[in-house]
Amino acid sequence: MQLPFRKPSQPSCREYYGCKCIDDPKTIRKHVFIELTSKCNFSCDYCVYRHSKRKKDFISLPFLEKILLDLKKLKPIDYVMFSAFGEPMLHPQFSEACRLVKKYGYHLIVTTNGSLLNEETKNLPIDELYIRLETVTKRSFRLRNAGNLKLGDYLNKVCDFAKEVPFKTTLYFLKENRKAFPNYKDFISTKDKKKSIKLLENIGKKINPDFKVFLDNFDFFPNSIHISPNVKFYFKNLVARPHCWIPEHLNLIESESVPDCGYYKHHINILSNGEVTVCCTDYDGSMSLGNARLESLKKIYGRNKRDINLAVFPICRKCRGTLIPKQKS
Repeated sequence: MQLPFRKPSQPSCREYYGCKCIDDPKTIRKHVFIELTSKCNFSCDYCVYRHSKRKKDFISLPFLEKILLDLKKLKPIDYVMFSAFGEPMLHPQFSEACRLVKKYGYHLIVTTNGSLLNEETKNLPIDELYIRLETVTKRSFRLRNAGNLKLGDYLNKVCDFAKEVPFKTTLYFLKENRKAFPNYKDFISTKDKKKSIKLLENIGKKINPDFKVFLDNFDFFPNSIHISPNVKFYFKNLVARPHCWIPEHLNLIESESVPDCGYYKHHINILSNGEVTVCCTDYDGSMSLGNARLESLKKIYGRNKRDINLAVFPICRKCRGTLIPKQKS
C-alpha cells in the first residue's frame, strides 16, 4: 500500500537519532505522534509517564479531525501514530479515531500495551501495530504496576490476538541494563542468551506452534525475530531517561552543548492538551511550539527553526547529559 503523498522514489527514514537524510528534500520527514489520551492503565516504573504532571484527558474527535485537516497542509507525511504516553485504546472512541485517520488517507500506526486488545481491533484500519509486551517474567512484570492483571493472562491475551492478526504487528521486549538499573532483573538478557531464548520460544509458540530459535545462529543477540508472516519480536534497550528520572545510585552531569538531533526534525508530537512539541519524550510539553487547539499546525511547525540551539532546553541538556555513579561516602 502506498503511503499518502509519497512518490515511489521518496524514501522514508525512521532512524531518528543523528540521521542526515533530513537534509534531503526528497526524504519524507514528518512523523506525527498523536496522544489520544494521557491516561494509562499501567504505571511502569521505568516509564516517563509516571513523571508527567499534566491533567489526564482525551482528545475529542472534532479536535482530531482538525489535526488531520491541518496535516494536509504539511505534506508529505510518513505516518500518523497513536502514541506518546497514554494508552490509546483507553479512549472511549478509539475505533472511530482509527477510522477517521484512514478517512483522511494516512498510514496509521498504533502503539499499545496490549491489555485491551479484542476481536474488534482486528477489523480496524490499522496499518501497523506496536505492542509493548516488554516483560517476560513475573518478577519483571511487577514493575509495570498493571493492577490485578496477571502476567499469564496478559501474555495469553496478546498471543491469542497475534495468532490471527491481519496487519503488521511488532511485539516489543526490553533488554536488561544492569549498569543503569542493577535491580531490574529478569528482562531479556543478552548475557544469558540461553535463558532468554527459552523464554522467547515459550511466548513465540503461543503464536506459532512451529516457532523455534536456533541458538547456534546467534553469535550476538538479534534486533528482531520473525514469528509469523505478520508478527515479529523486536528488542529495545531498557534505558535511563535522565530528563525525567535519575536512578538513585547515579548522578547527572548536564551537557553544555547538544549535538544535532534527528528527533526534532522528524517529529510532530501532539499531546492530548493540544501542545505541539518536537520530541516524543517531552512528556510535559516543555519544548512546546504552540497549541494545536488555537493555531494551525502549519503556523506552529513553521516556527521550528532548523538551526535551533537545543542546549537552551533543560530537557535536551539532561537527555544528552552523562550519568555517572555516585561516590561512596
